[in-house]
Amino acid sequence: MRCPSPKALSAAAMIAASLAGAPLAGAATLATQPAGNADATPQQLLTDFIHFINIGRFDVAGGLGAQLAGSVAGPVEFVELVERNNQLDRFQAAIQRGRRVPQIAGIVGVLDALYQEGRLARARNPDEVARNIQQLAEGGVFARNLATQRLVEAGEYAMPQLIETFLIGDDPGLRVRVRRVMIEMGRDAVIPLSETLAGVDAARQELLIDVLQVLGYRACVPYLAAVRETTSNSRVADAAARAIESLNGDVDAPSSALFAALADAYLAEPSELTSFEGEAFQLAWNYDPGLGLIPTPVRTPVYHEAMAMRNAERALTGDADLPETIALWIAANLRREIETPDGYQNPLYPETRRPAEYFAVVAGADIGRRVLRRAIDDRDAELARDAIAALQQTAGVDTLLGASALGRRPLVESLTFPSRRVRYEAALAVAAAQPASGFAGSERVVPILGAMVREAGNRFAVVLTGEDTEAYALYRGVLSREGFTVLPQARRDLSEIDAAIAEAASIDLVLTDLPFDGTLETVERVRANPRFGVAPVVALSQPTDIEQLRRRLAADRGLELRLNTIDASQLTETIDALSERVSGGAISDDEASEYASASLAALRDLAIAGNAALNVADAAGSLIAALDETSGQTRLDVAEVLAHIGQDRTQVALAEAALDAGGREQVDLLAKVADAARRFGNLIEDRQVRRLTELAQRGDGDNATAAAAVLGSLGLRGFDLVPLLIGDAGQPARRLGAR
Repeated sequence: MRCPSPKALSAAAMIAASLAGAPLAGAATLATQPAGNADATPQQLLTDFIHFINIGRFDVAGGLGAQLAGSVAGPVEFVELVERNNQLDRFQAAIQRGRRVPQIAGIVGVLDALYQEGRLARARNPDEVARNIQQLAEGGVFARNLATQRLVEAGEYAMPQLIETFLIGDDPGLRVRVRRVMIEMGRDAVIPLSETLAGVDAARQELLIDVLQVLGYRACVPYLAAVRETTSNSRVADAAARAIESLNGDVDAPSSALFAALADAYLAEPSELTSFEGEAFQLAWNYDPGLGLIPTPVRTPVYHEAMAMRNAERALTGDADLPETIALWIAANLRREIETPDGYQNPLYPETRRPAEYFAVVAGADIGRRVLRRAIDDRDAELARDAIAALQQTAGVDTLLGASALGRRPLVESLTFPSRRVRYEAALAVAAAQPASGFAGSERVVPILGAMVREAGNRFAVVLTGEDTEAYALYRGVLSREGFTVLPQARRDLSEIDAAIAEAASIDLVLTDLPFDGTLETVERVRANPRFGVAPVVALSQPTDIEQLRRRLAADRGLELRLNTIDASQLTETIDALSERVSGGAISDDEASEYASASLAALRDLAIAGNAALNVADAAGSLIAALDETSGQTRLDVAEVLAHIGQDRTQVALAEAALDAGGREQVDLLAKVADAARRFGNLIEDRQVRRLTELAQRGDGDNATAAAAVLGSLGLRGFDLVPLLIGDAGQPARRLGAR
């Protein structure tokens, strides 16, 4: 197992520095802070950095800190530098003081991260782990205590050697000390011990069960139940049963059900199943009797999905008749594909395995509805979209829209999902199914399709700064330049802008810059409000609050915490990255055009079919507005749908658009007016008939012919054709027909 290279860690430190950089209002950046002596050694830079923080010369300390960060070869070397000559206590005190000073909080955070990364890298080094285990066996009290501390710091990375020593070593005293280290390690020891359990003999299983029982974490219960089910050794079975009872587990529960529950827990990504929060990699474990405990590093974004799939597979191996667990596996696999970083090959999902969509489709409609229901309950927009796409390939209209065995209609529920993409794709799926009769929620479908033509590319943001009007104006300016429509300021409560929120197509971003309690309360209210739902939240915070907020809000993967000293470019980068992660990013112009085309095609098909359940007339208002806002083929597609709606306002709008157009577009639009007239008769206004007559008399070529075709289609009573027939362009028609 390789630790991250110093180069990689230095890059991470640079990223951290950039995120903690210049204030949005434009204060000096770290790069402009005065530097120290260019010839100073790292030791002298460290001493001076601490000194100038202690005397309050933060301007000088900032420059020295930046110079210090660039002077060391890597994190481990930095740790050795700090711990040399008894500097550690002074360094930690300086870091604690510097974090409270916005001017240098960024570089102080970088140096602290560098030190913490160095400690971990040193502790996790296999040679260092072996040396510390040796100190447990041979060292004095102080050496053993230090070795214990460093092994606990190493966490899971130390477990292969600790377990080998514990199970195979012949020194009883060392075994006792290793056992004590694993117990002190807590949850970091649980999964490695559990994965080892099935691969060792009965005597060693008893040793491991004893440690797991003392550790007291319920994640091991499925493994204990599996050993109890498969062992032929009564002592092992009894030990497993006692351990399960002591952990408040159900001794009679089958391991398949317990592994299914563990898979479900992993998919929720709780902190108790995340060993290395904030790190790029987590460890998955396998035990080989010949090789011992083998770690596989997995990128953190896909780790929980991988573990959910692994435990679901264990559940299904014991009991194949678990539809919810199959749905969980499908959901985890889809999420794995969504979350996989570009270019990353997941070691737990080889390239030779089929893509996630294959399994989602082959699982069938019942499983698909369960996956969609899970996505709705988890407010997971990307998973919901994938589930809808799979359902469209496998489900008939009754399955799509009917109630499931659990009494829910997930696709219908998707029509009210907070994410526009999910609502759009659900409406398209319903329209494509062409339901023969209405259903609860059917009245939402056509208005959503109509809105897609006009609103898909719009973005709406809520900015919450309390009473600070200046900060609100600053952030509003930044977001407006990025294409957001920013809702009015809510100084005390979100309810102040309820009307504006209701009118917005959706809320695509919430940006807060509030004190600690205000941030917590606002995030809680936003997540409880269905109009916000899955909206990305960027919470800006004071340096003194950000770590505590990060701990309190760690479970919200739709939220990013940043220092309120970041500059405008860093803020927009954060928003873009968060939006991409939560909902696939902003709807681009091309994507908005695709949604509009798909919507218009669906509306046209509904209109041609005369679908009684989904009345295309419900989109008339949106389509009439779109007629003035669109151009090219999209405008003609809008006109095509309007020509199938038998309302005065739609035919009047069509005629007006055609008469105001010119060239080939006028010919094409007049053809749509003629289509509408043939279907529904004359519904246009007298003034428009006069304009059509004038165009037919005085227009040129195709335009005059198209206008004449409209006049013929209107079936006007008493219309005088003579001026047209004898070519008297100066003689107007003497009588215009009433409707």
